[in-house]
Amino acid sequence: YPAISLYYYYYKALTEANEAYFGLYARQLLEVRQEFPPEELKDLYKMGINYAIRQANLSDKSEYIRQAWLVYKQALEQQLLFENGILSRFSYKNMVALGLRLGELDWVQDFIRTNTSFLAPKYQHIYEQYALGKYCFSTQNYPQALLHFQQVAYEEIFLGLDARVVQLKIFYE
Repeated sequence: YPAISLYYYYYKALTEANEAYFGLYARQLLEVRQEFPPEELKDLYKMGINYAIRQANLSDKSEYIRQAWLVYKQALEQQLLFENGILSRFSYKNMVALGLRLGELDWVQDFIRTNTSFLAPKYQHIYEQYALGKYCFSTQNYPQALLHFQQVAYEEIFLGLDARVVQLKIFYE
């Protein structure tokens, strides 16, 4: 039974921190996604994303980073990261960060161009400038990165702090 095996693989991945089970979970999710209602499917993707990011942060294994990015991409393609037509700003930021960590620069540039308009209007400019700043930093275009980071409003405390950290890295370089 696909639904049972999917939850079983996730449970085993969680309890044994076993990447083989998580790989089975990710593959099974892709194969049986049409058998779940959208709300449950959204939760299943979020579970997969959270697990992969947690493991990537604990072990810094690039395969978990890639898995998280792939699951995010699948969820984006199926419109599962949207709530009433609005893309979560946290998903947006995470997808840019994962793509840059993996060196998927063309994909990140395209993602920023095509998905910024799906953010809530009050977040579009700040998150676009932040994402472009991170992109420019990754490509070592430091002057352009600084220009983008200057436009990041510091009302978003975590974006502001991260922008300042990257600015310090640029000044060090």
